[in-house]
Parts: sequence; structure tokens; C-alpha cells
Amino acid sequence: MGHETRGNGVLMNRTKPETRRYSETFIFSHAFDMGMNEQHYVATVGFYPDNTTPCEVFLNNAKISTAADAYARDSAIALSFALQYGASVKVLRDAMTRNKSGGPMSPLGKLLDILEPQVNVVAIDS
Repeated sequence: MGHETRGNGVLMNRTKPETRRYSETFIFSHAFDMGMNEQHYVATVGFYPDNTTPCEVFLNNAKISTAADAYARDSAIALSFALQYGASVKVLRDAMTRNKSGGPMSPLGKLLDILEPQVNVVAIDS
């Protein structure tokens, strides 16, 4: 477990993922809101040794080198650090912006819905 000190003197614990770890890769689609064109994403989720707790996420839009791809990649990096510093998938999922039907507004929100299946997820494919 790594330790990092921030400017305010608070000691933060980061649990870095193993070099070799179990991971799953899958494809999903997401539309900002119903009636909009769906974007397609590829996600790879790496897990801690228990093979159930995610520790690292890679997320790409099918259209590489676009703004949507850059946003997806950068959001996955931030999510990975949040997970490594102890944030739970459920807490992060609950913090995501939702549309009026309760579906996720962002691809990161959709990914967190996929990773947190025991939460009551809206049945609309958004």
C-alpha cells in the first residue's frame, strides 16, 4: 500500500493494483438522453486479487481521437484513482448526473451502473 502526503498534511492511502491482475473487457453503448444517437465505448476493468473489487478502468470511445474519446479516457483515469484511494463504486455511481428518467448522463455513469448491478438501475437503455 502506497502512502502520499498532500499539502494540507493529510496522509492518503492508495492501494495500487497488482502488475498482473484479472480484468474484463466489454463494449457498451450510451446516449446522452433518449432519442439521441448512441456512442459506443470499450471498457476494460481491472480488479484487485479478490477478483470482485475494481481497481483500474480504461474507457475508450469507438471514435478514437475525438473529444468524446478524450473525455472517456480522462474520466476513467480519475475513476481509477478514486477507486485506488478507497471510493466505492456505489458512492461514485450515486454521485453521477442523471437524466429525468434516472438514466446516466455520461458514459462514466453508464459504466458505473454496469459495475454496480445490485443497485436498482433504471431499465431504460440509455
